[in-house]
Amino acid sequence: MLLRKEAYLIRKSLKGNQRAQKELFDQNINCVYNSVFRIVKRRDLAEDLVQESFITAFERLDEMRNGNFGAWVRRIAVNKSLNSIRSNKNLLVHDAALLEIPEDDFELPEEIDPKQIMQAIEHLPEGAQLVFKLFAFEEMKHQEIAERLDISVSTSKSQLNRARKLLKEALCVYDEV
Repeated sequence: MLLRKEAYLIRKSLKGNQRAQKELFDQNINCVYNSVFRIVKRRDLAEDLVQESFITAFERLDEMRNGNFGAWVRRIAVNKSLNSIRSNKNLLVHDAALLEIPEDDFELPEEIDPKQIMQAIEHLPEGAQLVFKLFAFEEMKHQEIAERLDISVSTSKSQLNRARKLLKEALCVYDEV
């Protein structure tokens, strides 16, 4: 039922119907904002990028191929977010020693509150945090992260491993309490 309604709203939006556009916006704003904010970590910048993303989505709505407006506008927003921080590549530490950290299973004790996990993620160094969020929340592969951030695949992997190691260390404090 939801898919038919979305398809209807998309058809109306293609004809310039502002009510349909507003409904698509309202249905997707929270998810898009959360994705952007996880990346840029600044409310003002996130709000601007979300607005730009929806404007782009509606201007290029005829180019949408997958039929899922929410996923499409979120991808646009993530790309805009990555472009906004791309020039700040010095966030990413190029440390070959980090490649030695094994990519083991990343399991957390069930007793840990999700808010504690999010706090721990927010305290990661910026480069490790960004790669972790793109990998874990946006489900990007290392190749895509590397291309979007203009870094090597090995740097993406090392930053993810660094994030995992630091999260384990930070969350083990909660586990011992």
